Amino acid sequence: PRLDAIGANYSRGSFAVTARSVFDEGEGRSRIRLESEQTGATIVYTFDGFEPGPDSPRYEEPLPFDRDLAVKAGVLREGEPVAPVSETRFQRHLAVDRPIELGSSYAARYAGGGDRALVDGILGGEHFGDGRWQGYEGQDFEATIDLGEGIVPSQVLLRFLVNTRSWIFPPLGIEVELSRDGENYRAVGEKRFELPADHEPAGVRKYSFAWFGNEARWLRVRAVGAKACPEWHSGAGGKAWLFLDEIVVE
Repeated sequence: PRLDAIGANYSRGSFAVTARSVFDEGEGRSRIRLESEQTGATIVYTFDGFEPGPDSPRYEEPLPFDRDLAVKAGVLREGEPVAPVSETRFQRHLAVDRPIELGSSYAARYAGGGDRALVDGILGGEHFGDGRWQGYEGQDFEATIDLGEGIVPSQVLLRFLVNTRSWIFPPLGIEVELSRDGENYRAVGEKRFELPADHEPAGVRKYSFAWFGNEARWLRVRAVGAKACPEWHSGAGGKAWLFLDEIVVE
């Protein structure tokens, strides 16, 4: 490149590889796409937990997502992977690739991948800014998933992120309902929680509900948000957040 020829110092951009789930309308299934800021970069990846190296598979087209996967990927430069090597966890479950209707509005800057983010199989990390968490400010959360016909769900796991110092609070309540016709719902799980009285350790909170399996096509989830930061908080009265990354249905 011209800048190299004149010995100029410049940024080559990030060598990090981003892995995301992309829904293929033609196949009706998601595939895994690997991307880098480096134009024409050679990306190598592994599914077995080992670090990718020169002999690892080269990424050429979106990869099948038909089971739980831990994808490690990196860019090759002069025959060797360049740090950092990214790792993304994908979880295959009954709601992946299924239509989801959101009854709440997520914040544009915390879209987590858009309207299908909560059923894309991608699990977020410990930080709300990693692009995999979906944020709802000052409101409750509601979503309805069409699981399809002939499905017998028996468990749902909801993943929330908590970071009270960043105004992200745990849910104050969660309700799970099932329906065969999309109109008449029956409750299969409900939990209520107290608003934290002080800052809590930041991290991922998992809330699971299990029931005796019965055929149901639609699953509806509601979560009650704190809506406003409590009096003890430095942001007292300001809008509190709910952050989710996935609704895992088994």
